[in-house]
Amino acid sequence: MSSDSSDCEIDDVLDGWIVEKFLGRGAFGCVYQVVHEKTKQKEAMKIEKRLFGYDKLFFEIEVMKKLETFGAKRCCKCIAYGENRHFRYVVMTLMGMSVSEVLKSCENSLSIYEAMYIGMESLHAIEELHNVGFLHQDIKPQNFVFGLHSNSHILHIIDFGSAASFLLEDGSHRPKDDKKGFTGSYLYASAYAMSHSTLSRNDDIWSWFFMLIKLTVGKLPWTKLRGNSYAHTLLLNQQSKYHYMANPVEFLTDCPICYFKIMETVEEENFFAVPEYNAIQSILKEAMNAWTGKKSLRWLA
Repeated sequence: MSSDSSDCEIDDVLDGWIVEKFLGRGAFGCVYQVVHEKTKQKEAMKIEKRLFGYDKLFFEIEVMKKLETFGAKRCCKCIAYGENRHFRYVVMTLMGMSVSEVLKSCENSLSIYEAMYIGMESLHAIEELHNVGFLHQDIKPQNFVFGLHSNSHILHIIDFGSAASFLLEDGSHRPKDDKKGFTGSYLYASAYAMSHSTLSRNDDIWSWFFMLIKLTVGKLPWTKLRGNSYAHTLLLNQQSKYHYMANPVEFLTDCPICYFKIMETVEEENFFAVPEYNAIQSILKEAMNAWTGKKSLRWLA
């Protein structure tokens, strides 16, 4: 046991929290299930080694605390945080399956009803994040998780390691800047994001839409595109996205007709615009109400 070692191991203790098991690894840290020595409360702990001058974990804590302050329901609660010579850590709400895990448990094949349900839930979570002034910038199935027990039907947004504020200190929208580096996953990032430009709320919504298509049909048309370098791979993915965005009939061949309306709504947005969350939710809700197949969620059975 050590709260001061260079590696975190099972049964280590950090300020009263006992590490029980490894849950996963993100771009900037590892996540463990922990239990409190006295209360026996089980939660999740994200740990980041102190290797970088800029501590992304403390920025994530800032985002979580702001979401909580504004009463957001679809995010992890920040329970405790701290640091020692080697680690920065945050204890947060223990969650259930990620959308990526749900997809795998359903053999990469969701019903249209299930896909649209996740679409609605995840869009609610993104809207809550945008409402407190932050972009996620890495929207993908791995970064949405269902709650536990009475919250098992509610989807939560996680991992703010790539997040950024889109507001300046005076509350105005930050301007465009074409000198930013690429942020996110090349599979789900918007085509505009791949130009290394400043992102906007609409880029998160494009990523969400690509995720919705992945959940609905099981794949994206640019999934297997690989170049002779990372930069070339980004370029190929960007070109493919622009092609399919210009050819929605080809892009949405196996999708419900309502996805055409959603795509039209997303396309109409500009860099500074507030996304039409309610309009998109209404389109999905209407389609779900009209759905004549099974209205059940297999992972909740």
